Amino acid sequence: MSVRPDRLAVEVSPAGGFHVMGWDSSMTPQSVLRADSVAQGLLTESLAMWTDDYAVQCAEPSNEPLERLLALYRRPRTVSGRALFTGPLTASGVEGLTFDQALLVVDRLMAHGADLPRRALAAF
Repeated sequence: MSVRPDRLAVEVSPAGGFHVMGWDSSMTPQSVLRADSVAQGLLTESLAMWTDDYAVQCAEPSNEPLERLLALYRRPRTVSGRALFTGPLTASGVEGLTFDQALLVVDRLMAHGADLPRRALAAF
């Protein structure tokens, strides 16, 4: 199955860098995050955040830009390591984000993440 250019995901590093990528239903948060086990946090009906379950045990750095973003969604929590934003988990797999949803995640990271690097996004 090929990646649909109209479905995206956003990966965010602890340093605040981000990567917008194409997404298809054959992809998994585990494969993108290179994690044996992931935790899903549903921020809205159509926005999920995935993190590595073992990031703290593996001494991954805290992800302060994401912690500030989670406060906007009134879902405060400590986050370590990289995180992935996608659509929700459905019967057919993890949904990708629309362009507008991905742009909203990036916009909120830029506006509330403080000192995030502003680099070109290949998917845009």
